[in-house]
Amino acid sequence: MNTVIWIISGIAGVSVPALTFRMFFREEGDFGDAVGHVFTPDIFSALNGEYWEDRWNTFKMFLWLALGAGAFFAARTGLLKLFGPEG
Repeated sequence: MNTVIWIISGIAGVSVPALTFRMFFREEGDFGDAVGHVFTPDIFSALNGEYWEDRWNTFKMFLWLALGAGAFFAARTGLLKLFGPEG
């Protein structure tokens, strides 16, 4: 049963970001820009005049990933409460 809980939780953790992808990254290059800004140090973004764009894209990426992680842990916790931790 524990394996089934892991699989269902994984499906929830992947499907929520998949379903909310267009809500966070509306235009074609938004996701690439967000990934680029996540890995660009803030000082370089500030020197390029993109500091607030960097902060916004980093926040969007963090929130999008946190929704997926939250869905995974919520599904796992809920299923464990319903069916118990026995294996």
